[in-house]
Amino acid sequence: MQQQDNFNFFDQLGQKILKNSISFDSYHDNSVDQYGWYDCSGSTLNNLVLFELKCNNSSQDTFNTTIITKTDWDKLLTNTPDDVNLIYTIFTNNHTYHHNLKKIAEDESLFDIKPANNKSTSMGSDSYERVEEWVYIYRKPALAKGLLKIKNVGGKASGFDIDKELKERKGK
Repeated sequence: MQQQDNFNFFDQLGQKILKNSISFDSYHDNSVDQYGWYDCSGSTLNNLVLFELKCNNSSQDTFNTTIITKTDWDKLLTNTPDDVNLIYTIFTNNHTYHHNLKKIAEDESLFDIKPANNKSTSMGSDSYERVEEWVYIYRKPALAKGLLKIKNVGGKASGFDIDKELKERKGK
């Protein structure tokens, strides 16, 4: 139960950061969807966007790839209507990464799918180990094609220390 509480905490933290960083004409938290199709929706100029939000530690800022489980990738892509944008957003303390997931999925040069061990979650639980398929999104090509936007503003700009929160919840 505690791990689910941690996931909910970080979903809500991501929602607060997103609301502080984008002016929406309308906004809706999707708190009933606790298993990951998307965390919230917003619209600007009548364009609806679904957001899946992740809070990661600042080591994420040094990576050349974004990694998402193939299961989550498939669920997000198959459960999003064709005419709606899907943005996979990662917040760190100092950066925000907005991935246009549906457009990235249409270009196989922007990602690879590989098996790898999954030993832990973002909450630091190491109670299981299993091999899963992972999608590796290549940031530089996605950025060059305009399908990834990186902002030099993250959780700290909204008053949240994501690294500290992750560390405090590790193993809880």
